[in-house]
Amino acid sequence: MEEVLDRFVILMTYGIVLAVILYFYRFAHLFLYPNGEKQYTRVFHPDKNKADTLHYFGRMIGLCYILLAFEVHTLNNIIVDFIHILIWGVVSFLLYLLSLYICESILFYDFDYKTEIHKKENFSFALISFSIACSLSIILNQLIIESDSSFIILLILWLLCMVLFGVFSKLFKFYSSLNVIEDVHKQKLGAPLIFSVFIVALALIISVSLQQKHFELQSYMLRVVLKVLLSLTILPVFLKALPKLFPAKNLTDSLRNEHGETNLSQGIYESGLLITATLLTLSVVFKINFESLVNFY
Repeated sequence: MEEVLDRFVILMTYGIVLAVILYFYRFAHLFLYPNGEKQYTRVFHPDKNKADTLHYFGRMIGLCYILLAFEVHTLNNIIVDFIHILIWGVVSFLLYLLSLYICESILFYDFDYKTEIHKKENFSFALISFSIACSLSIILNQLIIESDSSFIILLILWLLCMVLFGVFSKLFKFYSSLNVIEDVHKQKLGAPLIFSVFIVALALIISVSLQQKHFELQSYMLRVVLKVLLSLTILPVFLKALPKLFPAKNLTDSLRNEHGETNLSQGIYESGLLITATLLTLSVVFKINFESLVNFY
């Protein structure tokens, strides 16, 4: 009975630690978006501004996913483990906020948060922002695992991933001819949906590329970059092949309106192709073990 009670106390304590970390984001969000003070210091009204709700909870979901990287080992000192998680939670929290600021400054250089979210209630802007938040959490989750409780390694790998994410996110124009900026200004969902899926796909590729054995940091970083480059090279092959296997009737003519704007139908179709191509690429690049081939011969 005492063992069951001890486990319950540990679970409740850990839950409280995570809740405290999550609660602090409610106020830390104000440092990045001071114009949202009324929204985050009072009760939420999702029906008044759906874009604001999606924008905010994208960050909350991302932060919760980052917290999944932490583990408590009951064989060790529980208090020490909780302090360790709290410290690393704060560090991860700050890196997450900094990552959001950097990536949104790069991708949303032509937009203003207050104008798009509070004045225009631009759902297209919020959708891309949501995907950025979730994508960065996927990367940071894996970074925390691979850093093995080393702040130096975490910082170095974080800088590498931010460069990869920022640079390769600009490659979207080579994968699609759609004008994302124009559709966001017009609050259309087609192109922003495809770009959001592309951002998440890129984060998955970077995250899986980090899942390698690492004994020497420079060699490990080089292998990560090469894996990402290989994946982004193979991805267009599947993007070209899949429409041949799953053709859409009169895609060019029927899925654009008279103004040439991308509609939601095309966004859903191309997003589905992109997700499928990404999963196939990950299977080809990361699920073939060449060591077994050498042993076979």
